[in-house]
Amino acid sequence: GLGEEFIIYVEKVFDRITNFPEVHAVVYRNVRQTLVRKFPYVVCYIFEEGRVEVIEVFHAHRDPTTWQARVEKLVKEIIRMAQFR
Repeated sequence: GLGEEFIIYVEKVFDRITNFPEVHAVVYRNVRQTLVRKFPYVVCYIFEEGRVEVIEVFHAHRDPTTWQARVEKLVKEIIRMAQFR
């Protein structure tokens, strides 16, 4: 069904960003975005130190400040953790 097709296309995005993480432009801080083909969804991810971390998969019509707030929270957590190292 449609749900299975969606999962297949999201997995293709994950494969693509794993193999070619720098192919997409940075859109906010160090977050990159790519679209899910055939579906109105966006994958936001960070590529640092050879590692890809997906921040969010969200509907393209959703307010982008939602994932931007998540990024800000993540940045604050990283800074806090770095202080204890």
